[in-house]
Amino acid sequence: MNGLKRMNDTYGHKYGDEMLKAAADHIADIVGDRGVATRFGGDEFVIVLPNTTLEEGKRICETFASVCRETIIREEAVSVSIGASVMLNHYDDFYDILTLAEKEMYKVKHRSQ
Repeated sequence: MNGLKRMNDTYGHKYGDEMLKAAADHIADIVGDRGVATRFGGDEFVIVLPNTTLEEGKRICETFASVCRETIIREEAVSVSIGASVMLNHYDDFYDILTLAEKEMYKVKHRSQ
């Protein structure tokens, strides 16, 4: 999520928590039973979508980002930066795949600042 610290500092943690909950609700709605989603850090989420191509994953990510932009809390749109990567076979290391997605997310985050 973008701007969570600013939201917490400006309006209080109650509103930061509202941003997190809104994002989590949108993830649950979009992912449904196709995968698993979890909060990974303070303002980060990880979504695992088995049997999903990178193109499908990116479409899901864009849908999520679009829905978030339409969500307003304290006159602030919920903003997210997203990265995606694909595990091509079961021999791939999950943490390597996660690191690739995180690098992509940071590229997007830096472009949006």
